[in-house]
Amino acid sequence: MDEPSVNALVMSGGGARGAFEVGVVDYLVHDGGLDFDVITGVSVGALNAAMLAQADDPAELGEQLEALKDVYFGIRSYRDVFLKRGIARLLELPADLDHLLSGLGSHAIYDPAPLKRLVDEHLDVARLQRGRRDLRVGVVSLDRGDYVSIAGTDPNIKDFVMASTAIPWIFPPVSVREERYIDGGTRNVAPLGDAFDGLAHVDDGSGHPKRMFIVLSTPRHLPHVQGERDLLDLLERSVDIMMAGVTHHDLEHARQINEGLRAIRELGWDREAILERGLDWLAGKVEAELVVIEPEVPPVGLLDFDPDGIHDAFMAGRGVAHRVMTERAE
Repeated sequence: MDEPSVNALVMSGGGARGAFEVGVVDYLVHDGGLDFDVITGVSVGALNAAMLAQADDPAELGEQLEALKDVYFGIRSYRDVFLKRGIARLLELPADLDHLLSGLGSHAIYDPAPLKRLVDEHLDVARLQRGRRDLRVGVVSLDRGDYVSIAGTDPNIKDFVMASTAIPWIFPPVSVREERYIDGGTRNVAPLGDAFDGLAHVDDGSGHPKRMFIVLSTPRHLPHVQGERDLLDLLERSVDIMMAGVTHHDLEHARQINEGLRAIRELGWDREAILERGLDWLAGKVEAELVVIEPEVPPVGLLDFDPDGIHDAFMAGRGVAHRVMTERAE
């Protein structure tokens, strides 16, 4: 059995690939016996994170995980998540024309009303506000261009979860307190900084090791593709390329934080010494083991909410988590 530790769970964006993340968490919780003090996420990872963070104890975490699985396995088609707009709802057209007509006269191709109903049904603001887990979801201000970390105790947390899932061009921005927000994954594919901050916040001074389980729904090394692709396929491929590049950068930055913290510990510097040397980006951080769990290939299309695809993505998540945790234990 692992020694006691303070654990953070980090979940990336990825649309329907959120099912892969749920499969990973299913293995970590049910097979690995893990619990998480900090849970962070962007985009679909924000939705997954918020549902899990409603749990007060390990038993409730298992219950919330089962409820999250029910949400995914209850999806029968994309209509359970989003709707086409205007005349495109009524016509069966070639993909490019269908997407074009869906977006005419609107800020986005699709209407996320079904997703909002799921969020309203399954997220309880009161439970999140009194919960013991440190929840943080990421959004980007469309007006200022800044990444913003939102605490689970925020009274508008449901709106911010919706904002975090608002993939630009696909879904419309979400207005919260007179400001427009979009998908947190446009600036921060995996919110590692939020997890570092959360681990420092919940540190009880026990000296227990800190671990960060980073669940990526899209691989950093993308497979080669060629041939004709429609408009949405091209958009998805472009998003995958962007996500892979940003994730590489974010993980490298996380490793630099760990290396910097080890050096500071060896030198015996205090917070004042850190700030004097212009290393404020390390102030208040705690060192954490990084455990990255990612698929070898994209497990399903970003907007491919087909029941078989969701099931396969879930099982792929369980399989990859089993391999990574087995290798880690050896």
